[in-house]
Amino acid sequence: MKIQWFHYEKEGYFLSVKNLNEPIESLNPLYLRITHFNRNIDKIIGFLLDRYLQYLDIISLRECIFSILRETIMNAVKANQKRVIFKEAGWDIKDPSQYETGMEKFKEKLISKKDLYADLLEQNGLYVLVTFGFNQNSFLLKVANNVGLLPEEDQRIQERISKARTYNNLSEVFENHGDESEGAGLGLAMSLLMLKNEGIEGDSYRIKSEEEITSAYIKIPFEFKKKIPIFKKRGRFFPSWIICPLFPTM
Repeated sequence: MKIQWFHYEKEGYFLSVKNLNEPIESLNPLYLRITHFNRNIDKIIGFLLDRYLQYLDIISLRECIFSILRETIMNAVKANQKRVIFKEAGWDIKDPSQYETGMEKFKEKLISKKDLYADLLEQNGLYVLVTFGFNQNSFLLKVANNVGLLPEEDQRIQERISKARTYNNLSEVFENHGDESEGAGLGLAMSLLMLKNEGIEGDSYRIKSEEEITSAYIKIPFEFKKKIPIFKKRGRFFPSWIICPLFPTM
């Protein structure tokens, strides 16, 4: 599948639509492609999310969905940045000792050479693809970045998600948010707790890594609305999980 991209160069992102005021029915799905994260991208994510949530009549979930989507996108960008920094420094990310050394210097390098690494992400073809869509049962979001997870990274993330699902209040989150060696964990745990407080659990959030692609899936079922019939007027729908091109051509 080939996507026609529209480059919003000043803002720093690509969209699969030129006019953001088109009816939501025609934006199912919609793709957003980024290489880094900035205020403009933060704004467009909020704008797009608001349009979908208002249309689907679930705007009450705005805070928790925005929180988990933003956290997921930032983690995906950070994963790409990590690969670039390791490559630029000549560190073998698969070597445990070099990985440990690299992670100790990761934040320092990222802060001191922020603009350089933003350019290197583009040069190395590393990006994050965000998909917005919905079907009869759920609002669906997918965040994919084109680097795979190391086995130990994957294990740590799955453990983090499993642990986060057990929390029932903020005190448990702050006491047990777990491994934060890469600056993640707490934000995700708080976001999942927010969803849980809305009655959304189960497979509402999952991460899967295959070869050189890591995808995070966020599924917001409408059943929490206690069977309010909001979909009688809807048009076409997509499968339970959106199938989108991971390497769309320009």
